[in-house]
Formats: sequence, C-alpha cells, structure tokens
Amino acid sequence: GPGGRCVWSAVGLFWVFPVVRSGGWASGPYYWRSTNNTSTEPLYCDQTFIWKGYYRLFLGFKSAQIPERCIPSYRCGTHAPMWLTEPHPTQPDEIVTRTLCNSWGDSCCYHPSHTIKIKLCHEVHNSENFYIYKFVKPSACNLAFCTGTVPS
Repeated sequence: GPGGRCVWSAVGLFWVFPVVRSGGWASGPYYWRSTNNTSTEPLYCDQTFIWKGYYRLFLGFKSAQIPERCIPSYRCGTHAPMWLTEPHPTQPDEIVTRTLCNSWGDSCCYHPSHTIKIKLCHEVHNSENFYIYKFVKPSACNLAFCTGTVPS
C-alpha cells in the first residue's frame, strides 16, 4: 500500500522498510537517539541523512517510538531533539500526519516545526504493536529525531 507494509520480508530477518536502530550489538545502555542520552560527542544531525519511505525505530533490540513530550536540549545525541506534539495513531494500519517540534534553550518548539506521517502496525506472531515513520529532512542542524521506550 501507499503507507509502507507491515510485514516480514522473504528473508524473515529484515523488515521491508528500513530500520533506524540506535545502538548495536555491543553498545552500552545509552544509545545515541535515546532520550536518556545526554552526550553530544559525537554530535548528530538528521539533515545529513537521505530519508526515503517508512522507518521503524529501535532502542537496542526493542521497538522504540518518538516521545510525545518536550525533550530537553542536548539529548538524543544532538543540540535540538525532535519530539511529537500529538499522539501516535491508535488503530492498526491507520496513517496519521503529526507535527514534530524541537527543543532549544528554554523553548520546546524553537526551530520551525516539521510534519511526518506515522502508521500503526501489528505483528501477528507476537501480538506486538509498533510504529513506522515517514521522516522528512530537518530544516537545520543540529536537529535529530529522538527515541523513547514504548509504554507498556
């Protein structure tokens, strides 16, 4: 469909849409996109990435999502972390358009906001819901998409 597909690929190990995985096989507990990451060494900016299609977010090996709350400056490996101003979709296969703000100094929405598309997917084999995101290139550096844990 036009909104990305929520199915396994033929290989069975990879999603048919790309994955944004913070951390890796041997990373410590603070993956760079995490809201818990207060380090900006190295400093990241998502403007340098070419975003195509939908992406699923992970922190380590667990599903992650963009926070629905203001995240302080100097988190998520960047100067101005990006966060959602509205809730994620609640119906499976629902695609919504949402606004992202970014924190800088005392402002939770300093730079111009961005809009992205989000789809709620359901993994049948383990009954897990997760989100996929159609990201856009941020308007400035240093802005990066933040990830937080999925509420249980």
